[in-house]
Amino acid sequence: MLKVNAKTKLFGVLADPIEHVRAPDIYNEKWIYNNKNQLMIPIHVKKENLQLTIEGLRSFTNFYGFCVTIPHKVDVAKYCDILLPNAEMIGAVNVAYFNKKRELIGNNFDGDGFISGLKSQGYDVTGKRIFLAGAGGASRAIAFSLAKNQVNSIYIINRTEETASDLCNSVLKWYPDLDIKLYKDFSECDILINTTSLGLKESDELPFDVEKSSSSSLIADIIMKPAMTRLLNEAKLINRKIHLGKHMLDYQIELMEKFLTKDIL
Repeated sequence: MLKVNAKTKLFGVLADPIEHVRAPDIYNEKWIYNNKNQLMIPIHVKKENLQLTIEGLRSFTNFYGFCVTIPHKVDVAKYCDILLPNAEMIGAVNVAYFNKKRELIGNNFDGDGFISGLKSQGYDVTGKRIFLAGAGGASRAIAFSLAKNQVNSIYIINRTEETASDLCNSVLKWYPDLDIKLYKDFSECDILINTTSLGLKESDELPFDVEKSSSSSLIADIIMKPAMTRLLNEAKLINRKIHLGKHMLDYQIELMEKFLTKDIL
């Protein structure tokens, strides 16, 4: 058992809601096993309190950094003192640490984690037609990684079309030849990805009508709890291949840990 004391180094996960986060379980178990006096706690923070919370954490000299999940990834990027190139390009942060000057340094491993998770399950995105539901921080990271891995096209839907258009324009600045646009018809897409928060609750509506997907398509979700979201259950019922949200986190755990603990001696 971890004994929390005055020497314990603290970390957190910023989220709203908080019940679905897995990072504290994963890291705390790992740190206990490796006899490291480190503790990660879930921090439930509303959007309107995010900046105040970050400034409060900055003042705790034994607090070293945090992971970021729904819905704070884009906003946290605004509050970082330094964005590393990947986070700056994406415009979203999923992990940040305080350096010795207490400057907040942000990075993003979501996209590469998602692609690595797909590859681990035998799926290659090169040349594929991709459909993204959502245009938030996770979607931004995934879209850039898809572009980097030379997909054929990316179609996006989002509740706010302006946000989706901004994502398309951001990706096009770096990948001007990519076919990326707002488009609701995903019937010929190879991989359909839910990057929204729809699915965290059993009562949530579906992010898209899975029955309109191709029979050969892969339906992916980035939600980790529950592992089988309503979307994935519906997809399984009609014999679509499915991809669980946990794979995205599983393949960036080590990268994020090295980043979070960068300034710990």
